[in-house]
Amino acid sequence: MLFGERFRINITENFDGVDLVVSGVPGGIDITAVDFGKDLARREMEGVTLDPEEEIDVVSGIIDEKTTGEDIKFEYKKGDIFSAVILAGVLAKKLVKGSIEGKTIDIGGISTNEKNSEYIKIGIQKMIMTKDSFGGTVECSLPAEVDMNLIKADLSKLLFSTVLEIEAIQFGMGIKSTKVTALTAQSYPNRVQVTFSPNKELKYPCIAAVMDVFIEAASAIVIAEKSIN
Repeated sequence: MLFGERFRINITENFDGVDLVVSGVPGGIDITAVDFGKDLARREMEGVTLDPEEEIDVVSGIIDEKTTGEDIKFEYKKGDIFSAVILAGVLAKKLVKGSIEGKTIDIGGISTNEKNSEYIKIGIQKMIMTKDSFGGTVECSLPAEVDMNLIKADLSKLLFSTVLEIEAIQFGMGIKSTKVTALTAQSYPNRVQVTFSPNKELKYPCIAAVMDVFIEAASAIVIAEKSIN
């Protein structure tokens, strides 16, 4: 999988995992194993254990916890494409000013507010016990100055070509924009909503919980800022 222009990622699968090459990262950026570990750890959810044989080697591009400006190459034993994208996302977030934010709106049709947290846990456990799966929706904020035309094309291409469970993507107000005036639409914050179907191979009891990490990392989303016209 090859994606990006100024920040470019290339992922190739091999017999024992994946290889990842990230281009476009300038030299002198601080990066540690802890940075990668925090995001990778978020893949684990209740009732699902990660492969203990996972092993990540940095072949080039990072020396003494700093980027060198060269292509950064990882050899990821027992890794997969989704986990490789997380590694690339950690680097991408180093290049983005501001905070990173993304959230799951619903899981299996259940809204992810605090009062429903126990219902969601029970639902995920039921999926594990019955070897079934359900989907959900992830929402991410975008910076106010982002070129939405480029985001729509590039992000849609990346997600639809790599994640089979994606059923729909909404930008901004989505289909609600057909029911409001132009002035109302202009005041609405930039955002992306991605809807996932149940995982067809039943690998994950809740695909949204897994892909929440994927969306944040791959697109390096930041909190929307108010702009003055």
